[in-house]
Amino acid sequence: MKGFINYINNTYKKQLGGSSSNKLCNYDFYDFIKKTLSDNNNNRATNFKIIYEFLLDIYNQEEDNFNNKFVCIILITFILEYEYYLIIFKNNYIEYGYNITENYQGKDPCLATYEEYIEDQKIKVRFNYDYNGYKIESLYDRIKSDKSIHYRSIIKHLSSNIDLLLDYFCEKIDYFFQKFIELLVNKLKKRYDNIELIMFQDKEINIDNINPNWLNEIQDKKYIDEIIKETIETYHDNKNQYIGEGNCFFSWLFIFYKKHQNDQESKNRSYLDYYGSCITSSLLEQFLLIKINIPVENINLILQNEIDYKDTESFLHDYHQLTQERLKKSIENRGKNKNENKIFVGYGISHWSSMLKKVDDNAIIKKKYITFRFGKDYNEDIFITYPLINIKKSPKEYFIAFVYECFDYYTELMNKNKDIIGNNYVEQIINFFNDERIKLFDDNIRI
Repeated sequence: MKGFINYINNTYKKQLGGSSSNKLCNYDFYDFIKKTLSDNNNNRATNFKIIYEFLLDIYNQEEDNFNNKFVCIILITFILEYEYYLIIFKNNYIEYGYNITENYQGKDPCLATYEEYIEDQKIKVRFNYDYNGYKIESLYDRIKSDKSIHYRSIIKHLSSNIDLLLDYFCEKIDYFFQKFIELLVNKLKKRYDNIELIMFQDKEINIDNINPNWLNEIQDKKYIDEIIKETIETYHDNKNQYIGEGNCFFSWLFIFYKKHQNDQESKNRSYLDYYGSCITSSLLEQFLLIKINIPVENINLILQNEIDYKDTESFLHDYHQLTQERLKKSIENRGKNKNENKIFVGYGISHWSSMLKKVDDNAIIKKKYITFRFGKDYNEDIFITYPLINIKKSPKEYFIAFVYECFDYYTELMNKNKDIIGNNYVEQIINFFNDERIKLFDDNIRI
């Protein structure tokens, strides 16, 4: 078995070793996650906690298995956002373990459906929007005529069936990775005649079949970095449209952004596109770089403040309060890197992006790095508000930067929509997450 399901199972085997004395010995880790989260009785809140604890333990392992760490972050953000989805849109009485006293009756969100039709001998797509669900208003600016967040209609069938939900998610991650590697190979072929043989050694083109030494077998690497950058940027443009709401991988997969689906754009777009923010894009592209065997030391997360650099010291983004607070505390506790040549003027965040140190050792000094979706020119150091974050060198801060943003986003989203969801209900849920989930993560991220 290959693909994301196998990645999940390998994290379990690496950490626990499949001991017969362990209660998981009769299950693959993936099946254990399904079995645990499918139990929607009185223990729902506890069952989510069990999965978070396992994933946190795996992430905390000191060995340099960065594939496992990426899988843990992606899974945690997907499952954590799924938990928020159930809380906002489904029935969540006190028996589910969230300390809720409100008699809350949830219902589906607004849904987006589509149909294909033939016109002028071409397949076209028509989109329809159902407003019968909760009209949850976006945190971010949307087209004036439609502020409601829409989800793909398939979510109605998947959100109550964890087996189908996780299978669908893993299938889409695999599809995303496969299309990326096919695009990368096609671009590399234009410069390297034998690249397919070097990368896959007569195996099928698949991201799991890559020769781990393929970069070392290429003598002239001067085109490699730019081709990788071009491939990632092309794929983002074609398949991964930007949307502020797509902070984690549940929304990345299911939120449907009406602004990008007017009649003109629908002619050339697929219903299967993903909608991610700069946060999901950064995590995906860095995981892709790991999967094609780029050295982990070469891959860094950049956090930027593009809003008001003149007052960055006191400026904190309204929507990223917890993330900014935890990162500031972690960085100040360990001390800034004295060898770091950037000027850090504060801790406000408005943008996540990536920086890759080139694999071409002959690159001239001023062009040793390439960036992805960088908000400002890299020479404008004033916009980089944190030391560069690397999953190997600073795994705790890396985790905080991607996971804690989920708490931030849904706290703000529920507060903005508390008149729709219910004031008391929102207050109780936020209190639960502060007392239980955030504390769990704070106490268990030890690296």
